[in-house]
Amino acid sequence: MNDEASRVSVKTIALWIVAIGVGGLVAYLGVLAFSNSLARTLSEIAAGKVRTELSGFALGVVQSFRSVIMYVGITWAIVMVVALLRRQMPQQAIARGWIIVLAISVAIKLLGEFLLNPGLFLEIVSGGLQKGFLYALIALGYTMIYGVVKLINFAHGDIFMVGAFVSFYTISSLEVHHLPGVLYVRLSGAAEAPQWLLAIGGFLVILASMATSALLAVVIERVAYKPLRDAPRIAALITAVGVSFFLEYFSALDFSFGPDFVTYNRPFPLVRWDNTNMNAVLLFIFVALLLFGGLGQLILWVLERRMTRVPEILHSAFLRLLIRFSLLAGGFGGLYMGLILL
Repeated sequence: MNDEASRVSVKTIALWIVAIGVGGLVAYLGVLAFSNSLARTLSEIAAGKVRTELSGFALGVVQSFRSVIMYVGITWAIVMVVALLRRQMPQQAIARGWIIVLAISVAIKLLGEFLLNPGLFLEIVSGGLQKGFLYALIALGYTMIYGVVKLINFAHGDIFMVGAFVSFYTISSLEVHHLPGVLYVRLSGAAEAPQWLLAIGGFLVILASMATSALLAVVIERVAYKPLRDAPRIAALITAVGVSFFLEYFSALDFSFGPDFVTYNRPFPLVRWDNTNMNAVLLFIFVALLLFGGLGQLILWVLERRMTRVPEILHSAFLRLLIRFSLLAGGFGGLYMGLILL
């Protein structure tokens, strides 16, 4: 029995030594990788391939964040030492430690990229969020349709395409986004319309696109899907593929949308904000949304913990959606504009 316990103890000690030693080895390799990456970054800055206002010691620190390997080793060693002091088993520490190290490493890497060029980093993040929201919206439609009627609607993305072209033509040909401004000038006799009317015109373009896409979806459901409601599922699936092909190739015809690439015209001019051209009203709106969402979420948490019976209004899905939207819009917008201001 003593021999078995001794073997277990030796195995545990060996695992701890290996686990902590791996952290030290990775940190050493990270130092070597950092020196090489710093030299490469300096040469890219000199050649104009990388833009940054940092130099000297600050650039070295930021580049160490971007290299991140050294911090992976240090974080791993710290996590293992903390687990050892808390008298955890090495297997348990390793199973949980890699998640902590991965999260901290990603945060350090993003921090390094942000500090190197904040403007470029924020532009990439905002562009990624825009594309991500678009993908999420399309994926939400797919899952909702499948969850309700158990049908993979292959024409779903093509309906999005039709909506995009409708918004394109309402801007480029019909100029619906200028309609509120034109009405304002004719009714008031002013020389020009205020800029905020362009936002209303842009909203009208969105409504036109939404209405057309919804009408098209209803027509497709009535004509192609409803007659096959009681048919085998493969029939509805093949029909969905056929509707998708029809929308794609019909839209590519010359008298339809056309096969050529088109550039989407902006309904309003692009304004690039900086510390000399800051929209204080928009920044105030973002901060107000963030405060509203934060206070609303805090009040909900406090009431749910303190009250035995929470009022029905606090369980409203609309209220919770409003709070989450305020947190998201106010947090992202306030962070973006606040960092530019700073």
